[in-house]
Amino acid sequence: MSDEVNLFAQQEANRRRSRWLVIGFILFFAWLGFGGDFIWYLSTTKAPPESYHHVFPFVGILLTVFGALMAKYSYSTGPKNILKSTGAREIIDAQTPQETQLVNVVEEMSVASGITKPHIWIVDDPDPNAFATGHDESDSNIAVTQGLLAICSRDELQAVVAHEMGHYLYAHHYRVYATLPFFVPFPSLIGTLGAFIRIKSPIPSRAALFDIGIAGPIAGFIPACVALLVGLSLSHPIAGSAASDIQLGFPLAFHLGARLLHIGTPLAALSLHPIAAAAWVGMFATALNLLPGGQLDGGHIVYSISPRWHRWISMLTVFALVPFGKYRWTGWFLWAVLLALTMRHPRVPRYPQVSGGRRALALCAALMLVLTFTPAPFTHSSGREVWPEIRDGSRDTLRDLRDGIRHKLHRR
Repeated sequence: MSDEVNLFAQQEANRRRSRWLVIGFILFFAWLGFGGDFIWYLSTTKAPPESYHHVFPFVGILLTVFGALMAKYSYSTGPKNILKSTGAREIIDAQTPQETQLVNVVEEMSVASGITKPHIWIVDDPDPNAFATGHDESDSNIAVTQGLLAICSRDELQAVVAHEMGHYLYAHHYRVYATLPFFVPFPSLIGTLGAFIRIKSPIPSRAALFDIGIAGPIAGFIPACVALLVGLSLSHPIAGSAASDIQLGFPLAFHLGARLLHIGTPLAALSLHPIAAAAWVGMFATALNLLPGGQLDGGHIVYSISPRWHRWISMLTVFALVPFGKYRWTGWFLWAVLLALTMRHPRVPRYPQVSGGRRALALCAALMLVLTFTPAPFTHSSGREVWPEIRDGSRDTLRDLRDGIRHKLHRR
């Protein structure tokens, strides 16, 4: 049997790819952090002796640990998050004949296969479907939709359960397959313009899409807020007239944090502690992912709330980023292009709609965007300032090239 049809060979190949993805994910954070340390070191080498000189690689260590913890957390909580995103409820005591039949089938299949009985879940969805998730016998789960229970006989249900328990026995099977983040490289202070993930299977519901979209920003925003308060409290004013060559813009959250801590020195005049710098990076990434358009996290949230308005809001975001690129930061031009290219969102079942607490969380997502968004993350980098330099530099290059060609032709 060839590897293309050999299930075990495919599983082993997927495990190898997953391991390399995790290793690459952690190494990227290490490169990002230690690269930031190196830039920080260069920017403080010429500072006066009494000023802060960055020597110990706090940022690199912090981001490496953060990347490892993030990978570990995603792995350990993945099964429960998938079940939660579908709105599944666990069967503790069967309430209907259909649920009793499902429990009996799972128990019989567990005894027959010699494994521990997995947790059984019901998804309130009229479409016939089933999936399995978990890492090992201690946290194995099988979920079946109401639609599948309604149409399956006992024999058919046994076939479905056997299929899903096969996934449980031989592979880490998740209903929504998603890669680790792919980072968009850019020659900036942190080496990137943000990140995106690739979702590799259909999303079962708008509620699941919302949970996928909101989870990342919340997971990044809360630690960033803690790091912000700790980092600002450890920062101090730049001594004398010394100033770093790297000038940052600050989001609203930084200004509110400075006011809360009664810091009278302007943020631009502070020598940021590495923890505060890490908070800045975290909030910058959160704001990028929350841009309401395309297939970013913010776009997922908008689509889950109103698929009809997703395209229009995405177009409005693209148009809004153009003047930001001209007057604030040239990087917004690239983000406008990326959003325009990913404006079409994958189809997700229209029903059931998102309601209740998730709509309140959508307002929280909008508030997070307001608190973390920085119109000019890097000073003196707007289109009006950068393009003349590029134009003059291009003219000088073309002039030198033309003179060189004329000189060679004249010698001949």
